Amino acid sequence: MAYNSCLIIITLTGVLLYTIISNAASSNDIVSTIYPKTSKAQFCSSVLKSADTTDLKGLVVYTVNLAHTNACKSLTLANSLAKTTTNPQLKQRYSSCAESYDEVVGDTENA
Repeated sequence: MAYNSCLIIITLTGVLLYTIISNAASSNDIVSTIYPKTSKAQFCSSVLKSADTTDLKGLVVYTVNLAHTNACKSLTLANSLAKTTTNPQLKQRYSSCAESYDEVVGDTENA
């Protein structure tokens, strides 16, 4: 679930960047222009409105920071679960999950 939320936020960031490049809407209605284009419109709308800005650059910075924060929390959890489980199959799955989140953390730090 957390990984999906992180992917949605990263996708949202991509949509925001596309919108910046194409100048698809004025800053006054950018939120209402972006969120219907995503697969999770209600979630996207909620995230964008919580940013408390309609400035495109501000929205991008906000979503990248949010993705980074959530990815860091999920990475910490996956690492913790991998260390504490005694089930070898779960340990492998948690470790694999941690590797994926580690990539997301790196990507959001470089965004």
